[in-house]
Amino acid sequence: MDHDVNNSSPTRASAPRPQRAGALAMIILFVLGLCFGVSFTLNKLAITNGMPVIPFVFWQSAGATLIILVIAAALRQLPAMTGHICASMW
Repeated sequence: MDHDVNNSSPTRASAPRPQRAGALAMIILFVLGLCFGVSFTLNKLAITNGMPVIPFVFWQSAGATLIILVIAAALRQLPAMTGHICASMW
């Protein structure tokens, strides 16, 4: 039986209360799940119909990057381009 040295009662940390997910969060979750599920079918369809793999992956990534940059620019929250980001990866 473990006893505290000071015989004090243990303190309980209060857990943060969960927040209710809004409608926008649920829509985003649904759209991301749909995109994830459909991506496998579309990838297989593209590759079996003769699309080269490397250009396909490049344009898929470039398209996603462009969409994210457009949204970030519209929200005026562009990512910082500093040497610190690259230095922290190494």
